[in-house]
Amino acid sequence: AVAIISLLIFYVLSIFTKRTNKAKRWTFSALGLQLLELVGIILASAYQRLTLYEAAYGFTRLRTLTHIFMIWIALLLASIAILEISKKMDRLAFILICFIFSFGLTINLLNVDRFIVQQNVSRSMHAVEENAPAELDTSYLYSLSVDSVRPMVKFFNDSETPESLRNEIGGVLACRLADLDNTKDRPWMSWHYSHANAVDHLNGQSQDLEAYPIIEDHGLFVEVNGEIRSCNGYLIPPD
Repeated sequence: AVAIISLLIFYVLSIFTKRTNKAKRWTFSALGLQLLELVGIILASAYQRLTLYEAAYGFTRLRTLTHIFMIWIALLLASIAILEISKKMDRLAFILICFIFSFGLTINLLNVDRFIVQQNVSRSMHAVEENAPAELDTSYLYSLSVDSVRPMVKFFNDSETPESLRNEIGGVLACRLADLDNTKDRPWMSWHYSHANAVDHLNGQSQDLEAYPIIEDHGLFVEVNGEIRSCNGYLIPPD
């Protein structure tokens, strides 16, 4: 927010400020570049704090989108500084269009839900190797879209995945399989590739997922390590 407001102020001032001689032009540019530099320091601090937060608690959609957005904001700041130095601020509209397009393209190429699974499970695996607490927010993994199924299946079948984490992931996959079974009679108009791909991967693991029994009682519950857990994160077990 600070970056965007500062950029708007700088742009508006660059339009209405009269710079009748070279000294005034250089003074305005110097002050403008100093403003961008200070905003860059704030942005770097925020980025570092977000990185620490992600390392401690894992990734979410909001944290991932913010993470990517701050990187592109930093590139936008650098671009505007170059435009000001080269006296080509009239090209700002083109830079903004490229920024918006590139941000959207990055999100689509990254596949946010798949990225979250990869990062959060890898974080928990590293914690297990370091004998540190390795909490994996399985209820959040269950809340992700079907794009998260394929990387979870990959970790589930990976021999390097610790048994405790494998069981946690298996519980989530069992919940997803039961959830997809409940929607298998959807009309053909609702078909899409990601859903079909997730169904194929889950059906391929159906025998292994029998180790995690599903209980349907006003919601979906799964048995993991002898405990009855709600698929969607509620702590109240069925009667």
